[in-house]
Amino acid sequence: MINRDMNNLLRCLAISISVYSSFGCTVTGQSSREMKSEILNSYLVKSLNRFYSDDAAINNSLISTNLSSKQIREIEREMKTFYGAVQETALKKRSILAQFMRKDPQLPTATLSIDKENELPRVETSRRLETTFSPRVLQGLFRGAILQGIKEGNQFFDGGDSRPFTSYDPRETTDDQKKGLKALLDDVKKVKETPGHFLIVDIWLAFSDEREDSDWSNLVDNKMSSLRLEARYAGALLFILAHEYAHIILDHFAELDDLTTKHPLVDGRPSPELCQSSNRFEYEADLIGLLLLSPYTQEASSPLFAVPIADDFVGYRNFFEYSYPLVGFGSALCQYPSNRERFEFVAHHDNDLKSVRDAEFTAKLEHVWASLKGITSD
Repeated sequence: MINRDMNNLLRCLAISISVYSSFGCTVTGQSSREMKSEILNSYLVKSLNRFYSDDAAINNSLISTNLSSKQIREIEREMKTFYGAVQETALKKRSILAQFMRKDPQLPTATLSIDKENELPRVETSRRLETTFSPRVLQGLFRGAILQGIKEGNQFFDGGDSRPFTSYDPRETTDDQKKGLKALLDDVKKVKETPGHFLIVDIWLAFSDEREDSDWSNLVDNKMSSLRLEARYAGALLFILAHEYAHIILDHFAELDDLTTKHPLVDGRPSPELCQSSNRFEYEADLIGLLLLSPYTQEASSPLFAVPIADDFVGYRNFFEYSYPLVGFGSALCQYPSNRERFEFVAHHDNDLKSVRDAEFTAKLEHVWASLKGITSD
C-alpha cells in the first residue's frame, strides 16, 4: 500500500489543485472512477477473466484451454495489434537493422492466428508468413507474469534486471501460481467494490478523509501494481512476437532449405551441421527481437515502449526465466539451447549495447552480428 508520507504528499497535491481551481483553473488528473474503469477493462483483467474466472478454474487445473470461439476471436484481434506494433517498429528501425545485417532487410507483412484445436504449447511461423499460437502458450505466459510477481513483487518501481538467472521447476511452483492468481482475483473483486468518483469528489475526500488509505489511493496502488504485472505479461508476449518476426526478417526458411539440401536427414535424424545452424537461428532471432523492443538510441526509440517500466516490455527475462518452463515447449528435431543459455546470451548483449554511446552503437552491433555468423568483422 502507499505509505503515509506518500499519502500525505498526494493530499497536499489535491489541496493545491483545489486552491488553483477556486481561481478558475481546470482540475486535471485521473479520477477514481476513471482508474476503476481502466483497471477492469485492462488487458491484464481481460486475460484473467478468460483463463481463470474464479477459484474453481484455478483449483481444477493451472493449464486449461477451455476458451469460447468469441474469446479466441478477441485474443486473436488483440494479438494482431501487438504483432502489428512489432512490425511497425521494425520499419522504423530499418536503417539500424540494415547496418546490423549488412544488407537492406526485407520486412514483409506477417499475419497471426490462434489454433484453438492445438492442445500442445506451440508457436510456429510458416513460409506463408503466418505466426500461429496455441492458447496454452498464452496461458503459460500469463502464469509466468503471475509467478514473477510472487517472486519479485509487483511494485511499480521495483528493479530486478541485475538479478542472476534462477531456474524454476514448474512442478514446484504450483502453490505459488495459485496464490498469485487468487490474490489477483481478490484485487479485482476489491476494485469492483470500490466506489468510483469524479475527480472533484476525489480531491475533496483526499482533503477531508482521515483514513490512511482512501478509496482513491487504494485504486492508485492497484493500478500501479496491475500495470507492472500487465507489462510483464505483455512483455513476454512481445518478445515471442519479435522473435518470430525476426525469423521472417532473417529469412531463416530459405537458409534452412539450403542446409537441408546440403545435409539431408539420415534415418529421420538431422545432421550436426543442421542442428548447429538451427541453434544459431534461435540466437539470431533472440538478438533481433531484443533490438526491435529495446530503445537503445534516440533514433531507435519508440513511443510504444517509452514508459517507466520499459524493461518489462522488452520481455526476455520474464519469458526465459518464468514463462518458458511453465509453457512447457516441446522439443524439436534439434535440441535448442536451454532457456538459461538464451537468457544469458540476450542479457549479455543487452547490457553491452546499453553501455555504448550512439557513435559506437553501430560498430558494436556489427561486431555482435559478425561473431554470430562466425565471420571476420572489418
